[in-house]
Amino acid sequence: MNIAHLSGKRTQEALMQTIERIRRELVQAVNEKKSFTDDEIVMLSQQLDDYLVTVQQETYAKWMVSAAAYTRTERLDA
Repeated sequence: MNIAHLSGKRTQEALMQTIERIRRELVQAVNEKKSFTDDEIVMLSQQLDDYLVTVQQETYAKWMVSAAAYTRTERLDA
């Protein structure tokens, strides 16, 4: 499931709410089924991974933009 295309439509807060919702569902499913290999648990875990990777990619991209802007400013000041 590739959700990277959704990130532009969702705010960071909405992504974090989705992550928390899936995390709660995953914990509940594990507590009920007691098996990490259950199809539902694997699916929820993969969904959670996809959302976490999206947040990490967005955070990294924002950091890179900030770093590039800082580097340009430093060169202009020199």
